[in-house]
Amino acid sequence: SMAGCAKKSPRDLYAEAVKKNSELSGMDMTSDVQMTMKVEEQSLDMAMKMDIKMVDINTDKMKYQAKATTNVMGQDIPMDIIYTDGYYYMDMMGQKLKYPMDLDKMMEQIRQTTEASNMELDYMKEITAEKDGDNTILTFTADPEKMDSYVKDVMGGMGDMVDGMENAEMVIHSADGSITVNKQGYYTNMKMNIDMEVTAEGQTMAMVMKMDANINQPGQAVEVTLPELDGYTEIDPASVGM
Repeated sequence: SMAGCAKKSPRDLYAEAVKKNSELSGMDMTSDVQMTMKVEEQSLDMAMKMDIKMVDINTDKMKYQAKATTNVMGQDIPMDIIYTDGYYYMDMMGQKLKYPMDLDKMMEQIRQTTEASNMELDYMKEITAEKDGDNTILTFTADPEKMDSYVKDVMGGMGDMVDGMENAEMVIHSADGSITVNKQGYYTNMKMNIDMEVTAEGQTMAMVMKMDANINQPGQAVEVTLPELDGYTEIDPASVGM
């Protein structure tokens, strides 16, 4: 009985939170990814904010709705994405397209776009825990050598904003962040800071990436109210690389 009352390690707390979140049938999350790239004296800021809701996750009944805003050099580019009944719908600046997509491909895309809220425990080099009211804050540093696949997944989920960047050569100097676990054992927030160098097309740039993702009221019912889906033009998925 004493062993059962033993204080859980920070690693165990995170592993159990990831398991609980992975079993959710519905999710309401927001994410904010900020990137600053520097080449010599030139600097470029980019950002992507997403508001994602999904229900009946990983089933044929799954409904997914995401509102994304990409900002490049001060210009906002909005995009709405919907997945329902085996079709992927995309509305970008008034251009409405749809194409069939099987569930496995959609789940892989969801994994990429939600990657900012989740990270493999094996990537964490050090992790500590501190109570904050009813929550527990896990603070971690990651092993830079293991972070390549994580960063490439995040970039892959950012679409055309960093087109081709996920295939670039990366040297990650440091990565750290924090995770908030609530009293029910779900994680509700992840913050991450990554400092790295990226080489693409023969050019090397310094890059700082900051991510902030929130899982809103995990375990509570999520509602997805889809708009009318008339007016979308059906295309061949191969034409968009699917």
